[in-house]
Amino acid sequence: MVEDILRLRKQGVGFRKIAKRLGVSRDKVRSVCRKHDLGGFLGAKEKVPKPDKVYICRNCGSLITERKKKHCSDFCRREWNKKNPATYEGFCLFCGKQFISTYKKQKYCSVTCRGLSRRTLKGTTRECIICGNKFEPRTKTGKCCSKECQIIQTHNVTNESEKILKKICPLCGEEFCVSRYHWYSIYCSRRCKDKAWNYKKRAILNSVKSEAYSIQEIYNRDSWYCQLCGKRVDPELKWPDPKSASIDHIIPISKGGNDIKSNVQLAHLGCNLAKGNKIGVTNKEGQLC
Repeated sequence: MVEDILRLRKQGVGFRKIAKRLGVSRDKVRSVCRKHDLGGFLGAKEKVPKPDKVYICRNCGSLITERKKKHCSDFCRREWNKKNPATYEGFCLFCGKQFISTYKKQKYCSVTCRGLSRRTLKGTTRECIICGNKFEPRTKTGKCCSKECQIIQTHNVTNESEKILKKICPLCGEEFCVSRYHWYSIYCSRRCKDKAWNYKKRAILNSVKSEAYSIQEIYNRDSWYCQLCGKRVDPELKWPDPKSASIDHIIPISKGGNDIKSNVQLAHLGCNLAKGNKIGVTNKEGQLC
């Protein structure tokens, strides 16, 4: 049986055909062929060893047997490149002339064409805003003809930056001034900014409604009278004076009250702290509810 399998395999017959012809399993045929080095798709053919490739240095002509290389050393490679430089033909993107270069990706024929191609405003003239001389701008925003004029212009811009813009704080309602570089400021101070964010944060954490309103607007609506004790609030007093003005929520946010205009009122700071998170009712008789 083994001799028949080996004889058929040497003739180039496959495993499946040998098994069908002799009535044995394919795995048995394959295991027998592998034991006698006749396995694989080319098991029936004789393996011919490949000859070692020999390479010759293009510069000095010496033999290279280590690996596939064109030169035997870096010195020979540099010498060969000097004697036989690679040349590429191309067309200048600026002037359209044909040129020959040793760099494959070169786009321009000279440094002059490359510099002129980067000037989007070539051929145009402007008047210097400092000295009045005409010059050819190199950039779209160029306003000065020289470095000296640019220094003077920078100094003038710095002085103009001291000009202030007037704004009104949306929380306290007071007017404040900001520089040109801080035009994005919304609140007059860090205290107003933190207070406004505190109201929004409490509303978000308690899942209640919130709307933008000005403290000054609430004070003017209540005519500067405390809605808890009914006494007048002195506008000149500041925090932390107990008689200073503060915002009180009629239904506290912790109890589900909304941070809206209809749910806030003016109150003394002391009255507001004494009330706490109790549900208070507007009372001008001096009693806390």
